Amino acid sequence: MHWMTIIKILRRLLSLIASLISFVFFLGIIGLVSAVFLVDMIKPATLFNPYVLFPIIIMLLALAAYVTLKGKKTKPKCDWLDNWSRKKQMVGLTLFFSILIIVLLATRGTSYLNDQRLLEHAQTQFLVETRSEASQGQIENTLIELQRQLTELRSEYVKEPPDYLIRVRMFANISEFHAKTLSPDWADAYVQTAPGQPPIVYLPVEPESRRFDKTAPTPKPAHEITHIVIHEVLRLQSVNIIPTFLRESLAQYESLGGSPNLLRRLSRRVFLLTQEPSLILQEKPPQFDPTASQRDVDIFYALSYEYALYLADKYGEDRLWQVVQEIGNGIDFNDAFVKVTGEQYLDSYAEFSRHWLYAPVIVKYHELK
Repeated sequence: MHWMTIIKILRRLLSLIASLISFVFFLGIIGLVSAVFLVDMIKPATLFNPYVLFPIIIMLLALAAYVTLKGKKTKPKCDWLDNWSRKKQMVGLTLFFSILIIVLLATRGTSYLNDQRLLEHAQTQFLVETRSEASQGQIENTLIELQRQLTELRSEYVKEPPDYLIRVRMFANISEFHAKTLSPDWADAYVQTAPGQPPIVYLPVEPESRRFDKTAPTPKPAHEITHIVIHEVLRLQSVNIIPTFLRESLAQYESLGGSPNLLRRLSRRVFLLTQEPSLILQEKPPQFDPTASQRDVDIFYALSYEYALYLADKYGEDRLWQVVQEIGNGIDFNDAFVKVTGEQYLDSYAEFSRHWLYAPVIVKYHELK
């Protein structure tokens, strides 16, 4: 009897541990999915307000507890399987997996054919200049990513693309990129533009293996191509007629706006929320300093992306491009910004910094530290 009691206690203890693990697992999955979508789609000042955040946490806990307890008490009903003969079951499973495989192959085949079309088109748009040890597959994948973004942006914002070849200097990795371009340690790619001249892109090659059925360009090529299209929309004028912060805002938005980059976008927002408010809450946009520290550069690019999200949320996704188009038509930057948004650029940024970017609860937390 003594041993039987110990065994029963151990079984209950193991059952309790299993339930706890199940609860934590479901809570983690639900929390991760919710964080990715909620933090990305809802304004930080709204989400991190305690009157909104605490009910969300309570609902997540309740949902995780319900799923855990429900899964423990109920058993899956498989009576319908018992009515099938073994042969019918095998035929059904074979049919199911056959259809699944056909769908996956068709999807992958469509993606492959689309990539091949992009690669063929890229050979008419880009002039590759590389002496690195990058493989042919890496070079081709980089061209596909460059062409993917170029095709998308030109089709929307450039009516008559310039008749030139975009020069691309590729490097096998980030170390070779830094060694041969003498760029700052924080840089991972850049584009060189000059009035009336074809642009030159400097970037490490993309990995040879690509995500399954990818539909959005990867960040570095998309970011640099956005700068090129800005140059084209300005009709090859100097890009310096637009503040650097706003140019980077647009490039960040175009390169990080796709769903494959949700976790990357989430990490940028969390990064900002962990910084001191004095570094973030400013009346004017930060100035770009190539000699700045890695943290200052990270803050600059994270803020530029958040500001682009703010403008897209308040005015619409195309408004930043409309500002660029107005400048390309000969209007001064400040006048173009007022014409498109109805307010001054600096006033817009001050409003973004005060009421959209930072949640009051986060500011109070830092003040109490």
